[in-house]
Amino acid sequence: MSSTDENIVCPCCDFVQHRPNLAAGQKLSCFQCGHTLLHRRKNSIERTLALSVAGLVAFIPAMTLPVIGVSKLGFSNQASLIDCIQLLIDQGFPIAAMFVFCFTLLVPFLRLLSNVVISLCVSKRKHVSWLIPFFRTYVQLNSWAMLQVFMLGIIISMYKIGDLAELTIGWGLASLVLMLTCSTLIAVSLDDDLVWRHLEDLRD
Repeated sequence: MSSTDENIVCPCCDFVQHRPNLAAGQKLSCFQCGHTLLHRRKNSIERTLALSVAGLVAFIPAMTLPVIGVSKLGFSNQASLIDCIQLLIDQGFPIAAMFVFCFTLLVPFLRLLSNVVISLCVSKRKHVSWLIPFFRTYVQLNSWAMLQVFMLGIIISMYKIGDLAELTIGWGLASLVLMLTCSTLIAVSLDDDLVWRHLEDLRD
């Protein structure tokens, strides 16, 4: 989707139409094909800020507390995400450890922190010169978050070893689920177009 001044171009049929100012809860659809062009969500900035803070609160226990524990024949072992990365390094897989660190720790943390910064700046109507390129980088960063993939790997692992040993669910897994839920809800609540318009208004 692209826009120029007061016009907006449909990404499906390239139809150009006038871009109105939408109130909270309103949608703009393409006159020609019916594709939803804009959806102005209610309290988008406030909800994004609250979800981002909640995600950051869950981040530390999600990374440091045990995710799952395995017990068999009197032996038990528990591992956190940090332990998994350290284990990959110890077993001679530094590149795999680097990717796990980037996509399950660094990128999710930066996304949550970026949402807090952007939401605060927009809600306080505070303009700084780096805010627009910062938000542009954040949009690009969204495609590199792999928490869902890592969570799927945990579920598959639990299914495969469930018949071989006794599993215990750690608080790290609960925190990880909470952080993943917050990240998913942020993607739904954050109105990118609204943020862009706010940033343009603040720059002017």
